[in-house]
Amino acid sequence: MAALCNARGSLRFSLELAALETPELPRRSELSDPAAEKLRLRILGEASAPPRVLGRVSVDFFDRRDESFWPFVRQAVLWLGPSDATDLGEGLGRLLRDEVPGFSFQSAGKELALQCLRLEAASAAATVYAIEVGIDLARPLDEASGPGHLAGEALSLFRFSAGRPQMVAFAQSLREELAALHGEGTAARK
Repeated sequence: MAALCNARGSLRFSLELAALETPELPRRSELSDPAAEKLRLRILGEASAPPRVLGRVSVDFFDRRDESFWPFVRQAVLWLGPSDATDLGEGLGRLLRDEVPGFSFQSAGKELALQCLRLEAASAAATVYAIEVGIDLARPLDEASGPGHLAGEALSLFRFSAGRPQMVAFAQSLREELAALHGEGTAARK
């Protein structure tokens, strides 16, 4: 789970990438023709769309009494577009390399938005970032209580600040989760 904590460690935005969508495969009769079957070659139809990423997103607070994080808002099923996680990682990388002063990200389904802005600091180690996280709950509300919720009507918006170490840790965790989803680095772990 990629987690971005505020500087005090009392608030956390987390994004967990769980799985890649499995494309629906055509029936065997749609995959081959009799001539190709004799040669044992499969004829595939049109290329399917790149898979979406199933994830979970939440904004949690740290409870000192039991030393654990508890959710303010959690969306257990979040479908990210095929390039959303990569785009988010690229935006974070460019921000941390000081190529851009900030960036905005919005998921393909518009259920998650993240905006990060580097604030002026005396040194790179003391850099602080203003973070805004928006989680739109219209889709889960439609599923739970019936359709009709407009996009943005049930938006939960959180603002906090985070230091450079927290941003670097979040970006690194996101890269690792994305690599694990695509099966990269498994040989190195064995």
